Amino acid sequence: MCIALTVIAKNSTCNCVTGFTRVSGMCVSCVEGKYKYVWGDAPCTSCKASKYFPAVGAISVSACLPCGSGTFSAAVGASFSNLCVSCETGKYAEIEGGVHGLYSVCCRQVL
Repeated sequence: MCIALTVIAKNSTCNCVTGFTRVSGMCVSCVEGKYKYVWGDAPCTSCKASKYFPAVGAISVSACLPCGSGTFSAAVGASFSNLCVSCETGKYAEIEGGVHGLYSVCCRQVL
């Protein structure tokens, strides 16, 4: 028999459900700023830079919310929108919640 928040897989093992990961033998929810869309013991994945999620147990990357227009964040796995900061005067963020490679969209100079 499996413990709470687990499911039985085809091979009769107990796996944590989506939005949960195994810590010290127990399935616990992904913390704020992270998600997990598969069953099993894999770790939760962090929301990318310029995205955040303020609740626990997210089950999809789409749960990660974008920083608003004119703001950006270099933080990975951010849990609150207050980590999204405004661009400096005379600069702008190209797209809402956008990223360039592993870094947030740096605010660009207004031409």
